[in-house]
Amino acid sequence: MALPSTQADDQAVPPQQQIFEETPVHTAPNPETAGDKANPKLGDKYLKIACLSFGLGEVLGEMVCGGMQECFCFRNVSACGLNGESCPSSLSSCEGRMPNAKFAEYSKLFCIKTGCDLEFAPLFVTKC
Repeated sequence: MALPSTQADDQAVPPQQQIFEETPVHTAPNPETAGDKANPKLGDKYLKIACLSFGLGEVLGEMVCGGMQECFCFRNVSACGLNGESCPSSLSSCEGRMPNAKFAEYSKLFCIKTGCDLEFAPLFVTKC
């Protein structure tokens, strides 16, 4: 029986890896805030009649066209627009949330914004 050799095996060291491009940065719209871009608000040229609202906002931007719908415990957002580098981007999101008494729909097409807000807070009772 032979004793193991005390010489170490000579293995080739792998070449150093080369990086040809940086790690990409994702710039898709945030689903939490994208729906707010369709909401007519006081910063826009703005008109509100009862629960309906109309506005004129920016033509391009994070949302060029899209909308947001919120109903009881669901929220849906869809948006097409430009990301931070002025490249086309799109987003679609649907999520469940804690129930609330808000029913809303906002839409945006270029600079035209429309919205409908219905809140039934007095009718909605919660207990802790």
